[in-house]
Amino acid sequence: MKLFANSSGDDIKRMVEKILKNREKEGPDTFIYKCTQVLPKELYGTILAYACEVVLADNVVENDEKTRLEKLPKKLELPASEAREIVRVMIINDRG
Repeated sequence: MKLFANSSGDDIKRMVEKILKNREKEGPDTFIYKCTQVLPKELYGTILAYACEVVLADNVVENDEKTRLEKLPKKLELPASEAREIVRVMIINDRG
């Protein structure tokens, strides 16, 4: 990812560990809100795509995952048509 092109593997590992620790401590809703406050709007569609990828990773969409995924586009202020297209593409991508 271009955003982290100048980061070493160790830097990224430390960052991911810190992010996961914060997510666990704060809960997913607070974590998502905080992410929207620091990430550029240009990445909001990417955030939704990655969220879809995580939800689809185990081939089971739990109710809480579905609820969060449905709320995410509103929190990101993504147009509904764009959000639907992102989710549609990610589902197609997940097929193989």
